[in-house]
Amino acid sequence: LVIILLAAAPIQAQDADDTPVAFGQVISGTFNNRTPRAIYYFDGLRCEAISVRLRATSGNLDPILTILDNTGTAIATRDDTAGSLEAHIDLLRLPTAGRYYIVAGRFGYGLGSTAGNYELVIERIGNGSLSGCALRYGDTAFYRINNDEPEIFYTFQAQAGDIVNV
Repeated sequence: LVIILLAAAPIQAQDADDTPVAFGQVISGTFNNRTPRAIYYFDGLRCEAISVRLRATSGNLDPILTILDNTGTAIATRDDTAGSLEAHIDLLRLPTAGRYYIVAGRFGYGLGSTAGNYELVIERIGNGSLSGCALRYGDTAFYRINNDEPEIFYTFQAQAGDIVNV
């Protein structure tokens, strides 16, 4: 835990070395003594559900994965389990809209001893339907309006000139 906190602590603002990642994009790379970790970022919406997978594809790499919010607070972390070569966050609901950071690396980061190639994939699973959740174009939200809850609010981002059907 201390190693994770030390490795993640300086991630408070976008660093010149951070790399953007898009949903569905497969990123390949190598972790070794010169590059024990990599930092990627994505912009997420409140209530959005995501999945992140870091998989070793060669060598003896022992992968570890941490998701940070825009303040540098760890909101999820996974190590490979049961001898697998994959660190996988199956489902994470984002608490707020904003920039999120993926810290991918080898166990122990700079103090670690494993090395190898990896693949990183982030997938958008969907969105929430609760009031206040943010939606993207094409999302569907299911909710029941009744006497106890007579209204519900959602947010979305649009550009000037967008035509929106609700």
